[in-house]
Amino acid sequence: MLHVISWHNNTASNRYNPDPRNWVGFGQRSIDDMSFAWVNYIWLTDEDFKRRSRSAKERTSADDAAAA
Repeated sequence: MLHVISWHNNTASNRYNPDPRNWVGFGQRSIDDMSFAWVNYIWLTDEDFKRRSRSAKERTSADDAAAA
């Protein structure tokens, strides 16, 4: 499982943006859809993975209950 956080700065404050007035969607040119992704990973044993998954599900359930 990988969790990726990425950001894209298409504003005039980005000095590497060739034209901040240009609308950017998804495209084939490399300048059409640029962002930076920082990827970290850790190795988990099966037991660690199960424990972390259980904990995340419990937090989600608690958050759902609190929101209701």
